[in-house]
Amino acid sequence: MAVERLFAQSLEYELEVPGNHPGGLTNAELFGILARQGRDFAKNSRSMRAAVLRDIRIALEGTQRIPKEDQLKRIAAIAILNRVLERMDGLSEDVRIRNLTPAYAKAKMRAGYVNQPIGTRTGWLRNAVAEAKVLITSS
Repeated sequence: MAVERLFAQSLEYELEVPGNHPGGLTNAELFGILARQGRDFAKNSRSMRAAVLRDIRIALEGTQRIPKEDQLKRIAAIAILNRVLERMDGLSEDVRIRNLTPAYAKAKMRAGYVNQPIGTRTGWLRNAVAEAKVLITSS
């Protein structure tokens, strides 16, 4: 258990979001803009690392051997992507997401996009993020 805990506590990662958004930017650029605007869905937080540790422990439950690093990275990548998507879907409150500006909220409402989580007006970016590659950069 100590190996898994140390791995999760020192976890660093990046998301490679594929494709281009219809608005002209790459999906990765748009995802980065949202983060800079206070909508950092991929934020590496204490709760993200706790979720990764939980998923690692569930996946390795009953295993008697010390897990290999590549195995931990594979499990962590899946856990991270799932947590990012939960955040985008408004199902996780572990990261405070800044509200829309009043003007954009009104425009979004007029366009018929009511009660949708921030960053998912059409679902295009969320679908791209679902296909993202998670790179574990250090652990």
